[in-house]
Amino acid sequence: MAVIHVAEDIAKLVQEQKSTTAAFLLNYHVVFRTKRNRRFLEGEVGQEGLTLILDVAEKRGYKILAAALMPDHVHLVVALTPSDRVSDAVRYFKGTTARLLREKFPRLRDATSSLWSEGYYVESVGLKNVKQVLSYVSRQEEHHRDD
Repeated sequence: MAVIHVAEDIAKLVQEQKSTTAAFLLNYHVVFRTKRNRRFLEGEVGQEGLTLILDVAEKRGYKILAAALMPDHVHLVVALTPSDRVSDAVRYFKGTTARLLREKFPRLRDATSSLWSEGYYVESVGLKNVKQVLSYVSRQEEHHRDD
């Protein structure tokens, strides 16, 4: 079962962002997997994982356009600013969720040395393909139904 989140005002979030020195549109589709493809992101663990991801985004100033937590991987569509590095954002998402999920769910402490695999996938998402990527992320449960 997927845990899905899609921002309410996508059009506003996708619009060109501005700061005092730049105008930008920096949206990314990020995917990261659980260590050894373990299927622990189900039920309350998945719901808590989504809450933690949204909390990290809010604290760091990232904007989550969409998120899908499948049992063994996470899809995020996230808007960053020019001063944000994608690698740092992924590190914050993975590190914070791993630490806090282990605190809340003791069964995750003993399972493996790490909750997340080392790498991740990232692609930039422009205005022309953002709707397709958002649709893909929001349909993850359907996409993985035969898994």
